[in-house]
Amino acid sequence: LASLHELVDEIVVVDTGSVDTSEEVARQHGAVVAHEPWRGDFATPRNRSLDLASGEWILYVDADERVRRADHAAARGALAAATDHVAFRIRFVPRIGWTPYHEYRLWRSHPEIRFQSRIHESTVPAIHAVAARDRLRISDSDLITIDHLGYEGDQRLKHARNEPILRAAIEEHPERIFYYDHLARIYEDLGESEQAVATWMNGITVARARTVPDHDDRLLWVNLIIHKLTRNELNDELADLVDEACARFAGVPAFEL
Repeated sequence: LASLHELVDEIVVVDTGSVDTSEEVARQHGAVVAHEPWRGDFATPRNRSLDLASGEWILYVDADERVRRADHAAARGALAAATDHVAFRIRFVPRIGWTPYHEYRLWRSHPEIRFQSRIHESTVPAIHAVAARDRLRISDSDLITIDHLGYEGDQRLKHARNEPILRAAIEEHPERIFYYDHLARIYEDLGESEQAVATWMNGITVARARTVPDHDDRLLWVNLIIHKLTRNELNDELADLVDEACARFAGVPAFEL
């Protein structure tokens, strides 16, 4: 919350059932605080926050993220001048020390831009729909950077929360490859190697059956290959996976390595 000061005009926090001092801390930072019962669905509380926000632009920041100190006045000035834009992809650092990439975190407040999916929820389809209809632009910006700290420390409680949500999400959307990879990495972290491999292979089966590849498909191969390499499973099955990955995803350095 402190990292947002001087950048935003308003902070909206939707609490899903905390039992510590989170709500009090939020109010101390001047936040608008609302409550939404937790139902195993990340999109619902996020959309509640969008309903409550009164600003012209939305900056979406999680509780385990921080906005880096920067020239906030320049960022605000750029938004004021961006009358032809509906959204910006801003710099996002997924883990400490990792290379940043651009992610959809800043968009114009619009009643049709809402989160979809119970986990790995996204506004991207809605942003693109509004951009296409209203002929508005989407650009990259390096004026704001978000650091994600959520993968530091013990992840067991987070895994326990996410595992049943991911299984339900796969039942609802079996075509979403990222769900298989995330669930497999949970099983890997919990030491359930056979379950992890089976989940990656289930996703690979879906990917192989599609006529149009998805950008996330490569995650299944790269993480399964790394899983096998770290366990010294140097066999024909691993070699076949590497050969298949190199053929499917030509020029990807991870597979070439």
